[in-house]
Amino acid sequence: MKFIFGQSEKKLDDTIKVSDLITSRTNNLITIISAIIIALSAYIIQQWQTGDINNKIWSAIAGFVYLISLIVYIIRNILPNNYYVPGLYPKDVVIDKYYKTKFPKDVSLIFVIMNEIENYEFRISSNEKLNDDRWAKYICSVIALLLMPLTVGILFCVLQITHH
Repeated sequence: MKFIFGQSEKKLDDTIKVSDLITSRTNNLITIISAIIIALSAYIIQQWQTGDINNKIWSAIAGFVYLISLIVYIIRNILPNNYYVPGLYPKDVVIDKYYKTKFPKDVSLIFVIMNEIENYEFRISSNEKLNDDRWAKYICSVIALLLMPLTVGILFCVLQITHH
């Protein structure tokens, strides 16, 4: 019983570590996107001030909007999430139904441990689902970032063809 409880606790802890990894990688991705947004903003402002409004600037504006949209999409990955963590509040363990029974104390303790193992199963499943959703959002964001130059390049070509 203690082995199962210990393994459940380790698995639940692992889901929290994965959550931290997702948050860290998402923060790194947001940093990269922010740097590109700053560079595009500087380019757009500089070109706008010179009055040189051409297909390059419109493509840069489209890239800027694309990246802002990507930041809005991925920012939810670093906002607080409802993760289940190991442990219980004492008020949740010290309840009458476990201690005021006709069963001996050691049997009551086994009931408490079995109940907590069942709770861990639910917590682990919930955390893994949340992690899977967050990983999917992260991977989509990385793919979108990698496709951004291609998307903006295609837009630029279309603008060049339609304006000549």
